[in-house]
Amino acid sequence: MSLTTWLLEKASPSQTPFHAYRKRIRWTPKSQQRVNRWFASRRQVFFVLSTGRTGSRWLAGLLNTCQNASVFHEPIRWEQWAHREAIEQPESAESYIQQFRLKEIYLRVAGRPDERPVYGEVNGCLRRHAAAIASNLPQAVLLHVVRDGRDFVRSVCTRGTFAGAHPVYTGLRPPLDSEWPKDWSALSEFERACWMWANENSHLAAHVPTSLRFEDLVGSYEAFADGVLAPLQLDVPRAAWDAARTRPDNASTGVQAPHWTEWTASQSDTFWSICGEQMKRYGYQGAKEESLANAN
Repeated sequence: MSLTTWLLEKASPSQTPFHAYRKRIRWTPKSQQRVNRWFASRRQVFFVLSTGRTGSRWLAGLLNTCQNASVFHEPIRWEQWAHREAIEQPESAESYIQQFRLKEIYLRVAGRPDERPVYGEVNGCLRRHAAAIASNLPQAVLLHVVRDGRDFVRSVCTRGTFAGAHPVYTGLRPPLDSEWPKDWSALSEFERACWMWANENSHLAAHVPTSLRFEDLVGSYEAFADGVLAPLQLDVPRAAWDAARTRPDNASTGVQAPHWTEWTASQSDTFWSICGEQMKRYGYQGAKEESLANAN
């Protein structure tokens, strides 16, 4: 176990490296006017948001090949803490962006020899901050990438994110809707993954005007060009996209959770009862019948 992992598991949130970095940035003198002027001077600012496990590292790497753009994948280590905070305390999202994140971007990027006129992030950790980004950076382009919920649930369960031992999400207490028969602590890992996919994508859809399916972005250059390159005013040649889409980045390793075709009938029923509305919203037609037909 690395020292950082040990600290994250043993320390209280206020003692973690993420929170120490956040405090240091907030105490670094820099006028808000200067930060605002820097953002206004950018040719483009964008944030591609998602639940994570949506090819975000792959997409950031591909977009960062554009000569005029600096594109980062989740540039702050353990920013999942900010995501957790925004779930449990939604009002924190505004101050996080306004008082910390804008200054953090400026201090990290402005004046660097490789500074470019376009700044972008592909960042699942900020998915609860979409409204705050829009209010503080009205010129920023926001995109929402969604992936088939069945693949997300499998990937998250493979990683054990909500199994009870994650350095950030252990002890998470999201406010569940009143119709839920039990609270978060009583949910299984599978149910938690389903809830996270459905709830987070519903939240993103409410605050980000454009939603794109991951499967379309890797399956069709035209979908990638129209959905991503056009609104971001970037250029990635077809050959570069074609080469990149065959090289998975940050894929889950080790023992894999069962593929959805190996789910039990109970698991399939659980998934569709929680995620069915959002699956339909994003056009995964026929997926329910396919899943139930394959259920054990």
